[in-house]
Amino acid sequence: MSDPDPLQPRSVNPVRTTFGPVHVWPLAPGAGVRLAGATEAPAPGDERARRRWDEQVAGNPRLHDGPIWSVRSVNPGTGLISVSPDRYWRYAVRPTIGTGVTMLAVRGVVTGLDSAGVEHVLIGQRSAQTRIYGELWEVVPGGGVPGEKSGGGIPGVGDLLSHLMLEAREEAGITVEPGECRFVGFCHDTYAGGFDVLMHVALTASLEDVRRGMGVRDWEHSHVRWMPVREAAAFDASDAGRISPPTRAIFRSLGWVESGE
Repeated sequence: MSDPDPLQPRSVNPVRTTFGPVHVWPLAPGAGVRLAGATEAPAPGDERARRRWDEQVAGNPRLHDGPIWSVRSVNPGTGLISVSPDRYWRYAVRPTIGTGVTMLAVRGVVTGLDSAGVEHVLIGQRSAQTRIYGELWEVVPGGGVPGEKSGGGIPGVGDLLSHLMLEAREEAGITVEPGECRFVGFCHDTYAGGFDVLMHVALTASLEDVRRGMGVRDWEHSHVRWMPVREAAAFDASDAGRISPPTRAIFRSLGWVESGE
């Protein structure tokens, strides 16, 4: 049995999709995404968490600390997300040490049509050197929103959009235009501690042109590919153990895979 999602008000959104430790729910009709500073201060880290972080860094030199935003509450009915500044190391140890940090991130479900009109979705296989879900397939792009800006202040909707566009270039070598992006909901992984603001990215260029223009990618994904959306259910059934739980939850929330599967 999965844990309840502490970030979701029970009175809102009867259509939440739950799969394992992951909860996905859509924005309420007419709602937009907004961010505000939380009044609660983050809990201090303890020595046990610090030791665990040191162990993780020793085992994976690609890990590095930095400022992040921790999600403190969310209201799907209004799209309001309350955040407070925190540190990546406190988030990274969460699966084994209960720091309670939930990192604000963005996640794009990128789709495109080929010349035959077949809809495809972009997926990538995570590198073995990633912090969690190594070598599993996921929808890309996605990543944590950078922490406090030099000028101060919390991130805005424009910052979320800009970061998704950056992640698209880095993780998939594709260019995403703002007009192709639409906020559609939220995905909370209660095990890993990530909170993704979900966007649907509907590419306007033909898939053939997109493929030809794909550039250099970073190290976070060993492979990326375009999968026909109509094959998502078969992929989920045949490769269940090789797909990240958040992606399997997203597939179900979109109706690409039956919820009972």
